This record gives sequence, C-alpha cells and structure tokens, in this order.
Amino acid sequence: MEGSRLHVALYRPEIPPNTGNIARTCAATGTELHIVGTPGFRTTDRHLKRAGLDYWHSVKISYHKDFAELEK
Repeated sequence: MEGSRLHVALYRPEIPPNTGNIARTCAATGTELHIVGTPGFRTTDRHLKRAGLDYWHSVKISYHKDFAELEK
C-alpha cells in the first residue's frame, strides 16, 4: 500500500450506493480505495455508478482477495 498517505479498505462491501459514496469521497481527497474480498454486488451495478457520479475516472481503486494480499 504505497502511494498516497491515506487508504480506505472496504471488506466485502454489500451496499452499492454506500460504496459509490465512499469512492466519490476518495476521489475528492486523493485517497486510495481498496476492495478486500468479494463485494456483495457487481461493480457494474447502476446504483454504485450513480452514487459515484462522475468521479469514477478519478478513483484509484484496487481489488484484493484478502487482507494478506492487501498488505503486500
């Protein structure tokens, strides 16, 4: 987890709009977003995309199968 000073890690997020709002906040603050485990929704979910609005291109997002992979 190098790069920006702040990181947000979501473990198996289940609510697309909440995840989208968190992603939007990460984009606005330059914070890296890490999704750990399998989300309870598809990343193409319309509610997820809508909550992220036009910020998705600005979000640095990484996917990890578990916390051990995140720590590498």
